[in-house]
Amino acid sequence: MGRTKSRIYTMQELIQQFDISHVKPSSCRLTPQRLPDFNSLELRQKLADKKELALLVQEVKQLVSRTYKDRLENHNLLLQDDHIMSVLRWSQDRITKLTDLVNSNLAFLWVTPSVHTLEDITSHSSNLGVLEDIRLCLSKLLEAEFRREHLKTLLNAFSTEKQLPFSKLMKLLRSAISGLKEGPGVAEMMEILGQTGTLARLDHAVTVMKTFQTNK
Repeated sequence: MGRTKSRIYTMQELIQQFDISHVKPSSCRLTPQRLPDFNSLELRQKLADKKELALLVQEVKQLVSRTYKDRLENHNLLLQDDHIMSVLRWSQDRITKLTDLVNSNLAFLWVTPSVHTLEDITSHSSNLGVLEDIRLCLSKLLEAEFRREHLKTLLNAFSTEKQLPFSKLMKLLRSAISGLKEGPGVAEMMEILGQTGTLARLDHAVTVMKTFQTNK
């Protein structure tokens, strides 16, 4: 028999269902393996409540500010309320606690890649033209089109048109957008960052590359 689906009961529901005759020594046993499930359930409930969502946004803002304190001082963090709300909704099936949002593989959600992390892509001069071209393509999309599946189609078509191996294009875009070598798919990262955020990351990478080539 499958395990009963977890849910969180209100205090009133627990009171109504309580029966002292059902209480046994094993009833008090804690099952740590189920705690992440309950954490996720609580997060979903809070996301569905306006007041709780507002509190979560502030909690995430403080968490990110503490984790990336050096970037905060440089005003180099994405901490807008709308962005945090989008991240929370996107991540509700991915995380079991808020601190998961500041794991290294999700740093792209908050931090613009540093010049140091972009060094790998500056070594190939052809990368500059590719980034400028893909930036132009993405800028022409409507906001409603900036969705994962549509972006995947666009990136595939771009790769074919430019005769550029798809894997090489993904590696370049992942570095330019996140500064990471792994993490969520490129189209998924673009979707969560949104059109404005994605274009800003590409502009930043292009600027770094032009500066590098000028000083070379």
